[in-house]
Amino acid sequence: MRHSVLEKRQTRKFGGDKASKIIKAMFVANARVLEAL
Repeated sequence: MRHSVLEKRQTRKFGGDKASKIIKAMFVANARVLEAL
């Protein structure tokens, strides 16, 4: 997954790895929901 510079700046503000893991989990969950539809 490619992240834009803006997303990287935001994840650093929100605590780096922990926030990026949560964001990735949200993207994965959204993808699964879309596949299920």
